Amino acid sequence: MRLRHKPWAKEYMEAQEHVFIQHPEQLKGNWSTEFGNDHPLFIEVGSGKGQFILGMAKQHPDVNFIAIELFESVAVSIVQKLVETPMPNVRVLTVDAKRLVDYFEAGEVDRVYLNFSDPWPKTRHAKRRLTYKTFLATY
Repeated sequence: MRLRHKPWAKEYMEAQEHVFIQHPEQLKGNWSTEFGNDHPLFIEVGSGKGQFILGMAKQHPDVNFIAIELFESVAVSIVQKLVETPMPNVRVLTVDAKRLVDYFEAGEVDRVYLNFSDPWPKTRHAKRRLTYKTFLATY
């Protein structure tokens, strides 16, 4: 997905601290306190504009969801939708999936979704794929 750079995105998201988590490493092992419950924790790596995760969150209010997107210009779409239609069981992170172990304890995440991630079709780019063996070991 190619989107235009949105220079206002970072400032907008930081103002939505009830949805956007700026320092997820501080919540490692304590995501239940962020959500205020002990519901299962599902994450989507590469959430894009958030249609899948927001749909799932609406269908499953008894599950906590975290949308993970690398680029703020993309993640801001999810944050905007959450401002328009609040969902207390969704949070958004703009972090690199390579560092998921810095944000979640082993066994803390109950399910990982990978939907339509960038395919990186060239062989020399294989290590960048979210389905590459190093990423799979992290999940």
